Amino acid sequence: MASASAIPPALAREDAAAARIPLSIRLGWGQASLVLSILTNMVNAVFLRYLTDMVGLPSGFAGSAVAGAALAAAAAHPLVGSFSDRFNSRFGRRRPFILAGGVVCALSTIGAFSLHHIHALQWAMVFTVLALLAFGAGLALVLIPTIAMSAEMTDDVDERMRLVSVRVYMMAIGGFAGSSLAPVLLSVGGSPAFSYTLLAWLAGAIALAGCTLCFFMTRNAHATHETAHEAIPLGKRLRLVGENRPFVVLITIKFLFWTGVAMTNGMSAYFTLYVLKVSDAWLGIYNGLKIAGWILALQFWVWLAARKGKKFSFNLSVIMYGLVYATWLFAGPEVSSADIVVRALLGGIALGGVGFNVQAMLPDAIQYDHYRTGLRREGIFSGIYSLIESAALSSGIMLIGMLFASAGYVSGTSGLRHVQPESALEMIHYSYVLTPVICSIIAIVGIRFYGLDRAEMVAMTREEHRAEDEGQMPMARP
Repeated sequence: MASASAIPPALAREDAAAARIPLSIRLGWGQASLVLSILTNMVNAVFLRYLTDMVGLPSGFAGSAVAGAALAAAAAHPLVGSFSDRFNSRFGRRRPFILAGGVVCALSTIGAFSLHHIHALQWAMVFTVLALLAFGAGLALVLIPTIAMSAEMTDDVDERMRLVSVRVYMMAIGGFAGSSLAPVLLSVGGSPAFSYTLLAWLAGAIALAGCTLCFFMTRNAHATHETAHEAIPLGKRLRLVGENRPFVVLITIKFLFWTGVAMTNGMSAYFTLYVLKVSDAWLGIYNGLKIAGWILALQFWVWLAARKGKKFSFNLSVIMYGLVYATWLFAGPEVSSADIVVRALLGGIALGGVGFNVQAMLPDAIQYDHYRTGLRREGIFSGIYSLIESAALSSGIMLIGMLFASAGYVSGTSGLRHVQPESALEMIHYSYVLTPVICSIIAIVGIRFYGLDRAEMVAMTREEHRAEDEGQMPMARP
Protein backbone atom coordinates (compact mmCIF):
# COMPACT_ATOMS: atom_id res chain seq x y z
CA MET A 1 0.00 0.00 0.00
CA ALA A 2 1.31 3.43 -0.84
CA SER A 3 2.12 5.76 1.99
CA ALA A 4 -0.34 8.54 2.69
CA SER A 5 2.52 11.00 2.53
CA ALA A 6 3.65 9.92 -0.93
CA ILE A 7 4.46 12.73 -3.31
CA PRO A 8 1.99 13.04 -6.19
CA PRO A 9 3.47 11.64 -9.42
CA ALA A 10 3.36 14.95 -11.27
CA LEU A 11 5.17 16.80 -8.50
CA ALA A 12 7.73 14.03 -8.16
CA ARG A 13 8.40 14.16 -11.87
CA GLU A 14 8.72 17.93 -11.89
CA ASP A 15 11.20 17.75 -9.00
CA ALA A 16 13.21 15.10 -10.84
CA ALA A 17 13.15 17.05 -14.07
CA ALA A 18 14.27 20.21 -12.32
CA ALA A 19 17.14 18.43 -10.53
CA ARG A 20 20.51 19.43 -11.86
CA ILE A 21 22.39 16.95 -13.97
CA PRO A 22 25.66 16.10 -12.15
CA LEU A 23 28.64 18.00 -13.48
CA SER A 24 30.51 14.77 -14.19
CA ILE A 25 27.73 13.61 -16.51
CA ARG A 26 27.51 16.96 -18.28
CA LEU A 27 31.27 17.03 -18.81
CA GLY A 28 31.28 13.42 -19.95
CA TRP A 29 28.49 14.08 -22.43
CA GLY A 30 30.42 17.11 -23.65
CA GLN A 31 33.46 15.00 -24.57
CA ALA A 32 31.69 13.80 -27.71
CA SER A 33 31.09 17.38 -28.79
CA LEU A 34 34.74 18.17 -28.09
CA VAL A 35 35.81 15.39 -30.44
CA LEU A 36 33.36 16.43 -33.14
CA SER A 37 34.43 20.05 -32.94
CA ILE A 38 38.15 19.28 -33.09
CA LEU A 39 37.77 17.06 -36.14
CA THR A 40 35.32 19.18 -38.12
CA ASN A 41 37.14 22.45 -37.44
CA MET A 42 40.48 20.89 -38.31
CA VAL A 43 39.09 19.61 -41.61
CA ASN A 44 37.42 22.94 -42.37
CA ALA A 45 40.58 24.88 -41.53
CA VAL A 46 43.30 22.92 -43.30
CA PHE A 47 42.06 19.86 -45.18
CA LEU A 48 40.96 21.52 -48.40
CA ARG A 49 44.29 23.30 -48.64
CA TYR A 50 46.02 20.01 -47.80
CA LEU A 51 44.32 18.39 -50.79
CA THR A 52 45.07 21.23 -53.21
CA ASP A 53 48.54 22.28 -52.04
CA MET A 54 49.98 19.04 -50.62
CA VAL A 55 48.30 16.13 -52.42
CA GLY A 56 48.05 18.16 -55.63
CA LEU A 57 44.38 17.54 -56.37
CA PRO A 58 42.57 20.00 -58.66
CA SER A 59 40.65 22.52 -56.57
CA GLY A 60 37.32 21.71 -58.22
CA PHE A 61 37.67 18.00 -57.53
CA ALA A 62 38.93 18.56 -53.99
CA GLY A 63 35.96 20.73 -53.04
CA SER A 64 33.48 18.39 -54.70
CA ALA A 65 35.05 15.32 -53.06
CA VAL A 66 34.86 16.81 -49.58
CA ALA A 67 31.28 17.93 -50.13
CA GLY A 68 30.06 14.87 -52.00
CA ALA A 69 31.49 12.33 -49.56
CA ALA A 70 30.07 14.21 -46.59
CA LEU A 71 26.66 14.44 -48.23
CA ALA A 72 26.69 10.74 -49.04
CA ALA A 73 27.49 9.87 -45.44
CA ALA A 74 24.97 12.40 -44.13
CA ALA A 75 22.17 10.96 -46.26
CA ALA A 76 22.13 7.97 -43.91
CA HIS A 77 21.89 10.11 -40.76
CA PRO A 78 18.10 9.79 -40.39
CA LEU A 79 18.44 6.02 -40.77
CA VAL A 80 21.12 5.94 -38.08
CA GLY A 81 18.92 8.05 -35.83
CA SER A 82 15.90 5.85 -36.42
CA PHE A 83 17.97 2.73 -35.75
CA SER A 84 19.28 4.18 -32.49
CA ASP A 85 15.67 4.89 -31.43
CA ARG A 86 14.99 1.16 -31.73
CA PHE A 87 18.35 -0.05 -30.46
CA ASN A 88 18.51 -1.77 -27.08
CA SER A 89 21.52 -2.92 -25.11
CA ARG A 90 22.66 -3.05 -21.52
CA PHE A 91 24.66 0.09 -22.30
CA GLY A 92 21.58 2.02 -23.46
CA ARG A 93 20.36 3.20 -26.84
CA ARG A 94 22.91 5.90 -27.65
CA ARG A 95 26.24 5.31 -25.89
CA PRO A 96 27.48 2.28 -27.90
CA PHE A 97 27.24 4.32 -31.10
CA ILE A 98 29.49 7.01 -29.62
CA LEU A 99 32.16 4.49 -28.66
CA ALA A 100 32.12 2.87 -32.10
CA GLY A 101 32.20 6.26 -33.78
CA GLY A 102 35.35 7.21 -31.89
CA VAL A 103 37.21 4.24 -33.35
CA VAL A 104 36.06 5.02 -36.90
CA CYS A 105 36.91 8.72 -36.55
CA ALA A 106 40.41 7.97 -35.31
CA LEU A 107 41.27 5.58 -38.12
CA SER A 108 39.72 7.65 -40.91
CA THR A 109 41.43 10.87 -39.77
CA ILE A 110 44.85 9.23 -39.93
CA GLY A 111 44.01 7.83 -43.35
CA ALA A 112 42.72 11.14 -44.72
CA PHE A 113 45.95 12.98 -43.86
CA SER A 114 48.15 10.24 -45.30
CA LEU A 115 47.04 10.79 -48.90
CA HIS A 116 50.22 12.65 -49.85
CA HIS A 117 52.02 9.30 -49.80
CA ILE A 118 50.01 8.28 -52.89
CA HIS A 119 51.82 9.58 -55.96
CA ALA A 120 49.39 8.47 -58.68
CA LEU A 121 46.79 11.21 -59.04
CA GLN A 122 43.95 8.85 -59.97
CA TRP A 123 44.51 6.66 -56.91
CA ALA A 124 44.86 9.72 -54.71
CA MET A 125 41.41 10.80 -55.89
CA VAL A 126 39.92 7.38 -55.16
CA PHE A 127 41.36 7.12 -51.67
CA THR A 128 40.38 10.71 -50.91
CA VAL A 129 36.74 9.81 -51.45
CA LEU A 130 37.01 6.56 -49.45
CA ALA A 131 38.73 8.27 -46.52
CA LEU A 132 36.14 11.03 -46.48
CA LEU A 133 33.25 8.54 -46.56
CA ALA A 134 34.70 6.69 -43.57
CA PHE A 135 35.29 9.99 -41.78
CA GLY A 136 31.69 11.06 -42.36
CA ALA A 137 30.39 7.73 -41.07
CA GLY A 138 32.43 8.07 -37.90
CA LEU A 139 31.15 11.58 -37.28
CA ALA A 140 27.56 10.39 -37.72
CA LEU A 141 27.97 7.62 -35.17
CA VAL A 142 29.12 10.18 -32.61
CA LEU A 143 26.99 13.18 -33.53
CA ILE A 144 23.50 11.70 -33.78
CA PRO A 145 23.33 10.00 -30.37
CA THR A 146 24.98 13.01 -28.76
CA ILE A 147 22.24 15.33 -30.01
CA ALA A 148 19.55 12.82 -29.06
CA MET A 149 20.86 12.62 -25.51
CA SER A 150 20.44 16.38 -25.06
CA ALA A 151 16.68 15.95 -25.44
CA GLU A 152 16.58 12.87 -23.21
CA MET A 153 18.59 13.94 -20.19
CA THR A 154 16.17 16.60 -18.91
CA ASP A 155 12.96 18.41 -19.84
CA ASP A 156 13.57 21.39 -17.55
CA VAL A 157 13.98 24.56 -19.62
CA ASP A 158 16.75 26.10 -17.52
CA GLU A 159 18.66 22.86 -16.97
CA ARG A 160 18.49 22.18 -20.69
CA MET A 161 20.18 25.51 -21.41
CA ARG A 162 22.88 24.71 -18.85
CA LEU A 163 23.41 21.34 -20.50
CA VAL A 164 23.60 22.86 -23.97
CA SER A 165 26.04 25.49 -22.70
CA VAL A 166 28.45 22.66 -21.80
CA ARG A 167 28.25 21.40 -25.37
CA VAL A 168 28.87 24.88 -26.71
CA TYR A 169 31.88 25.30 -24.41
CA MET A 170 33.25 21.99 -25.64
CA MET A 171 32.60 22.99 -29.24
CA ALA A 172 34.49 26.21 -28.60
CA ILE A 173 37.45 24.43 -27.04
CA GLY A 174 37.42 21.92 -29.88
CA GLY A 175 37.16 24.75 -32.36
CA PHE A 176 40.25 26.34 -30.84
CA ALA A 177 42.17 23.09 -31.04
CA GLY A 178 40.98 22.26 -34.55
CA SER A 179 41.10 25.64 -36.23
CA SER A 180 43.82 27.42 -34.25
CA LEU A 181 46.30 24.91 -32.87
CA ALA A 182 46.22 22.84 -36.06
CA PRO A 183 47.55 25.67 -38.27
CA VAL A 184 50.11 26.60 -35.61
CA LEU A 185 51.31 23.00 -35.56
CA LEU A 186 51.68 23.10 -39.34
CA SER A 187 53.84 26.20 -39.09
CA VAL A 188 56.25 24.81 -36.47
CA GLY A 189 56.21 21.06 -37.12
CA GLY A 190 59.01 20.96 -39.69
CA SER A 191 58.32 19.76 -43.23
CA PRO A 192 54.68 19.95 -44.42
CA ALA A 193 54.53 16.15 -44.81
CA PHE A 194 55.69 15.52 -41.23
CA SER A 195 53.42 18.25 -39.85
CA TYR A 196 50.29 16.86 -41.48
CA THR A 197 51.12 13.32 -40.31
CA LEU A 198 51.70 14.47 -36.74
CA LEU A 199 48.46 16.44 -36.82
CA ALA A 200 46.49 13.39 -37.99
CA TRP A 201 47.84 11.07 -35.30
CA LEU A 202 47.19 13.59 -32.54
CA ALA A 203 43.63 14.17 -33.74
CA GLY A 204 43.00 10.43 -34.01
CA ALA A 205 44.21 9.80 -30.47
CA ILE A 206 42.03 12.60 -29.13
CA ALA A 207 38.99 11.24 -30.96
CA LEU A 208 39.38 7.78 -29.49
CA ALA A 209 40.07 9.04 -25.97
CA GLY A 210 37.21 11.55 -25.98
CA CYS A 211 34.55 9.11 -27.16
CA THR A 212 35.72 6.51 -24.66
CA LEU A 213 35.42 9.03 -21.83
CA CYS A 214 31.93 10.00 -23.01
CA PHE A 215 30.84 6.37 -23.03
CA PHE A 216 31.89 5.72 -19.44
CA MET A 217 31.07 9.10 -17.87
CA THR A 218 27.44 9.10 -19.11
CA ARG A 219 26.56 5.61 -17.89
CA ASN A 220 24.27 7.08 -15.19
CA ALA A 221 22.66 9.74 -17.38
CA HIS A 222 18.86 9.76 -17.63
CA ALA A 223 17.60 8.26 -20.89
CA THR A 224 14.20 7.76 -22.46
CA HIS A 225 12.98 4.40 -23.71
CA GLU A 226 11.55 3.26 -27.00
CA THR A 227 7.84 3.76 -27.68
CA ALA A 228 5.37 2.20 -30.09
CA HIS A 229 6.67 4.27 -33.02
CA GLU A 230 8.66 1.31 -34.32
CA ALA A 231 5.49 0.11 -36.07
CA ILE A 232 5.30 3.34 -38.06
CA PRO A 233 7.03 3.09 -41.48
CA LEU A 234 10.08 5.30 -41.94
CA GLY A 235 8.40 7.34 -44.68
CA LYS A 236 5.49 8.21 -42.42
CA ARG A 237 7.85 9.05 -39.58
CA LEU A 238 9.66 11.48 -41.85
CA ARG A 239 6.36 13.07 -42.88
CA LEU A 240 5.44 13.51 -39.22
CA VAL A 241 8.76 15.22 -38.65
CA GLY A 242 7.93 17.61 -41.49
CA GLU A 243 4.76 18.63 -39.65
CA ASN A 244 6.84 20.01 -36.78
CA ARG A 245 7.00 23.65 -37.88
CA PRO A 246 9.55 24.90 -35.29
CA PHE A 247 11.91 22.09 -36.27
CA VAL A 248 11.49 22.76 -40.00
CA VAL A 249 12.21 26.46 -39.49
CA LEU A 250 15.23 25.67 -37.35
CA ILE A 251 16.85 23.26 -39.81
CA THR A 252 16.17 25.62 -42.71
CA ILE A 253 18.03 28.40 -40.91
CA LYS A 254 20.71 25.93 -39.88
CA PHE A 255 21.33 24.87 -43.47
CA LEU A 256 21.47 28.34 -44.99
CA PHE A 257 23.47 30.02 -42.24
CA TRP A 258 25.92 27.17 -41.67
CA THR A 259 26.59 26.89 -45.38
CA GLY A 260 27.92 30.41 -45.09
CA VAL A 261 29.87 29.60 -41.92
CA ALA A 262 31.51 26.64 -43.66
CA MET A 263 32.47 28.82 -46.61
CA THR A 264 33.91 31.47 -44.32
CA ASN A 265 35.84 28.98 -42.20
CA GLY A 266 37.16 27.14 -45.22
CA MET A 267 38.16 30.41 -46.85
CA SER A 268 40.04 31.65 -43.75
CA ALA A 269 43.22 29.74 -44.61
CA TYR A 270 43.22 31.37 -48.05
CA PHE A 271 42.14 34.82 -46.80
CA THR A 272 44.97 35.11 -44.30
CA LEU A 273 47.52 33.74 -46.77
CA TYR A 274 46.59 35.63 -49.94
CA VAL A 275 44.69 38.76 -48.79
CA LEU A 276 46.23 39.64 -45.43
CA LYS A 277 49.50 37.94 -46.46
CA VAL A 278 50.32 36.66 -42.99
CA SER A 279 51.73 33.29 -41.90
CA ASP A 280 49.85 30.20 -40.81
CA ALA A 281 50.82 31.13 -37.27
CA TRP A 282 48.58 34.19 -37.63
CA LEU A 283 45.81 31.99 -39.00
CA GLY A 284 46.08 29.98 -35.80
CA ILE A 285 46.08 33.12 -33.66
CA TYR A 286 43.10 34.54 -35.54
CA ASN A 287 41.07 31.37 -35.14
CA GLY A 288 42.15 31.04 -31.51
CA LEU A 289 40.97 34.55 -30.70
CA LYS A 290 37.60 33.80 -32.28
CA ILE A 291 37.27 30.81 -29.99
CA ALA A 292 38.35 32.91 -27.01
CA GLY A 293 35.57 35.40 -27.78
CA TRP A 294 33.13 32.50 -28.12
CA ILE A 295 34.06 31.11 -24.69
CA LEU A 296 34.24 34.42 -22.84
CA ALA A 297 30.81 35.58 -23.99
CA LEU A 298 28.90 32.30 -23.68
CA GLN A 299 27.45 33.00 -20.24
CA PHE A 300 26.24 36.37 -21.52
CA TRP A 301 24.26 34.62 -24.26
CA VAL A 302 22.87 32.12 -21.72
CA TRP A 303 21.82 35.03 -19.49
CA LEU A 304 20.29 36.96 -22.38
CA ALA A 305 18.35 33.95 -23.69
CA ALA A 306 16.94 33.26 -20.22
CA ARG A 307 15.72 36.83 -19.80
CA LYS A 308 14.88 38.07 -23.27
CA GLY A 309 14.23 34.78 -25.05
CA LYS A 310 16.27 32.67 -27.42
CA LYS A 311 14.97 34.40 -30.54
CA PHE A 312 16.02 37.84 -29.26
CA SER A 313 19.44 36.50 -28.31
CA PHE A 314 19.76 34.78 -31.69
CA ASN A 315 18.89 37.93 -33.64
CA LEU A 316 21.41 40.05 -31.74
CA SER A 317 24.21 37.56 -32.32
CA VAL A 318 23.39 37.20 -36.03
CA ILE A 319 23.39 40.96 -36.60
CA MET A 320 26.71 41.26 -34.83
CA TYR A 321 28.18 38.43 -36.90
CA GLY A 322 27.28 40.07 -40.21
CA LEU A 323 28.57 43.48 -39.16
CA VAL A 324 31.93 42.15 -37.98
CA TYR A 325 32.68 40.42 -41.27
CA ALA A 326 31.54 43.44 -43.26
CA THR A 327 34.48 45.35 -41.76
CA TRP A 328 36.90 43.12 -43.71
CA LEU A 329 35.71 44.60 -47.01
CA PHE A 330 38.56 47.10 -47.33
CA ALA A 331 41.20 45.12 -45.44
CA GLY A 332 44.52 44.11 -46.95
CA PRO A 333 48.18 43.46 -46.09
CA GLU A 334 48.35 46.83 -44.33
CA VAL A 335 45.86 45.80 -41.64
CA SER A 336 47.34 46.07 -38.15
CA SER A 337 47.71 43.27 -35.65
CA ALA A 338 45.32 45.09 -33.32
CA ASP A 339 42.63 45.18 -36.03
CA ILE A 340 42.96 41.44 -36.56
CA VAL A 341 42.70 40.80 -32.82
CA VAL A 342 39.59 42.95 -32.34
CA ARG A 343 37.77 41.52 -35.36
CA ALA A 344 38.61 37.97 -34.31
CA LEU A 345 37.30 38.46 -30.77
CA LEU A 346 34.07 40.13 -31.92
CA GLY A 347 33.50 37.50 -34.60
CA GLY A 348 33.92 34.76 -32.03
CA ILE A 349 31.52 36.42 -29.60
CA ALA A 350 28.89 36.69 -32.32
CA LEU A 351 29.26 33.17 -33.71
CA GLY A 352 29.22 31.73 -30.20
CA GLY A 353 25.86 33.38 -29.63
CA VAL A 354 24.45 31.98 -32.86
CA GLY A 355 25.73 28.50 -32.08
CA PHE A 356 24.41 28.47 -28.53
CA ASN A 357 20.93 29.70 -29.38
CA VAL A 358 20.45 27.23 -32.23
CA GLN A 359 21.63 24.37 -30.04
CA ALA A 360 19.31 25.49 -27.23
CA MET A 361 16.30 25.65 -29.56
CA LEU A 362 16.78 22.12 -30.93
CA PRO A 363 15.78 20.13 -27.79
CA ASP A 364 12.73 22.38 -27.47
CA ALA A 365 11.66 21.52 -31.01
CA ILE A 366 12.17 17.81 -30.30
CA GLN A 367 10.10 18.06 -27.11
CA TYR A 368 7.40 19.79 -29.14
CA ASP A 369 7.20 16.63 -31.26
CA HIS A 370 6.63 14.47 -28.18
CA TYR A 371 3.99 16.93 -27.02
CA ARG A 372 2.16 16.62 -30.34
CA THR A 373 2.49 12.87 -30.91
CA GLY A 374 3.44 11.16 -27.66
CA LEU A 375 6.33 9.44 -29.48
CA ARG A 376 9.98 9.35 -28.43
CA ARG A 377 11.90 10.03 -31.64
CA GLU A 378 14.98 11.89 -30.46
CA GLY A 379 17.15 9.77 -32.75
CA ILE A 380 15.42 10.47 -36.03
CA PHE A 381 15.20 14.21 -35.27
CA SER A 382 18.88 14.20 -34.39
CA GLY A 383 19.63 12.32 -37.60
CA ILE A 384 17.78 14.84 -39.74
CA TYR A 385 19.39 17.73 -37.89
CA SER A 386 22.87 16.30 -38.38
CA LEU A 387 22.05 15.58 -42.03
CA ILE A 388 21.19 19.24 -42.53
CA GLU A 389 24.30 20.32 -40.65
CA SER A 390 26.50 18.04 -42.73
CA ALA A 391 24.78 19.15 -45.91
CA ALA A 392 25.45 22.77 -44.98
CA LEU A 393 29.12 22.18 -44.21
CA SER A 394 29.53 20.13 -47.37
CA SER A 395 27.72 22.67 -49.50
CA GLY A 396 29.97 25.40 -48.18
CA ILE A 397 33.13 23.48 -49.07
CA MET A 398 31.72 22.51 -52.47
CA LEU A 399 30.88 26.13 -53.23
CA ILE A 400 34.42 27.12 -52.32
CA GLY A 401 35.80 24.56 -54.75
CA MET A 402 33.48 25.78 -57.48
CA LEU A 403 34.44 29.40 -56.85
CA PHE A 404 38.12 28.54 -56.91
CA ALA A 405 37.79 26.63 -60.17
CA SER A 406 35.83 29.45 -61.82
CA ALA A 407 38.33 32.06 -60.61
CA GLY A 408 41.35 30.13 -61.91
CA TYR A 409 42.96 29.26 -58.58
CA VAL A 410 46.39 27.64 -59.06
CA SER A 411 46.93 24.39 -57.10
CA GLY A 412 50.30 22.92 -56.11
CA THR A 413 52.10 20.19 -54.15
CA SER A 414 54.56 22.10 -51.96
CA GLY A 415 52.11 23.26 -49.29
CA LEU A 416 53.39 26.84 -49.75
CA ARG A 417 51.94 30.07 -51.22
CA HIS A 418 51.59 30.10 -55.01
CA VAL A 419 51.25 33.04 -57.38
CA GLN A 420 47.53 33.51 -58.04
CA PRO A 421 45.67 35.45 -60.74
CA GLU A 422 43.89 38.62 -59.72
CA SER A 423 40.52 36.95 -60.28
CA ALA A 424 41.30 34.33 -57.63
CA LEU A 425 42.48 36.95 -55.13
CA GLU A 426 39.33 39.04 -55.59
CA MET A 427 37.12 35.98 -55.27
CA ILE A 428 38.78 35.01 -51.97
CA HIS A 429 38.40 38.53 -50.56
CA TYR A 430 34.80 39.26 -51.53
CA SER A 431 33.51 35.78 -50.77
CA TYR A 432 34.98 35.94 -47.28
CA VAL A 433 33.27 39.27 -46.61
CA LEU A 434 29.90 39.05 -48.33
CA THR A 435 28.94 35.47 -47.45
CA PRO A 436 28.43 36.15 -43.69
CA VAL A 437 26.49 39.34 -44.45
CA ILE A 438 24.05 37.62 -46.79
CA CYS A 439 23.57 34.64 -44.47
CA SER A 440 22.89 36.92 -41.50
CA ILE A 441 20.10 38.68 -43.37
CA ILE A 442 18.53 35.33 -44.29
CA ALA A 443 18.70 34.09 -40.68
CA ILE A 444 17.03 37.21 -39.28
CA VAL A 445 14.11 36.83 -41.66
CA GLY A 446 13.79 33.08 -41.10
CA ILE A 447 13.72 33.09 -37.30
CA ARG A 448 10.51 35.13 -37.37
CA PHE A 449 8.66 31.91 -38.22
CA TYR A 450 9.98 29.93 -35.22
CA GLY A 451 7.08 29.86 -32.78
CA LEU A 452 8.32 28.43 -29.47
CA ASP A 453 9.14 30.65 -26.49
CA ARG A 454 9.91 30.07 -22.81
CA ALA A 455 6.34 30.39 -21.53
CA GLU A 456 5.07 27.94 -24.12
CA MET A 457 7.80 25.42 -23.27
CA VAL A 458 6.97 25.53 -19.55
CA ALA A 459 3.26 25.08 -20.24
CA MET A 460 4.01 22.27 -22.68
CA THR A 461 6.08 20.38 -20.10
CA ARG A 462 3.36 20.65 -17.46
CA GLU A 463 0.73 19.43 -19.92
CA GLU A 464 2.91 16.46 -20.87
CA HIS A 465 3.33 15.51 -17.22
CA ARG A 466 -0.40 15.81 -16.54
CA ALA A 467 -1.29 13.69 -19.56
CA GLU A 468 1.25 11.01 -18.66
CA ASP A 469 -0.04 10.82 -15.07
CA GLU A 470 -3.54 10.30 -16.40
CA GLY A 471 -2.34 7.66 -18.87
CA GLN A 472 -3.23 9.80 -21.86
CA MET A 473 -1.40 10.94 -24.96
CA PRO A 474 -0.64 14.66 -25.14
CA MET A 475 -3.25 16.49 -27.16
CA ALA A 476 -2.13 16.92 -30.74
CA ARG A 477 -1.53 20.48 -31.84
CA PRO A 478 -1.14 22.01 -35.27
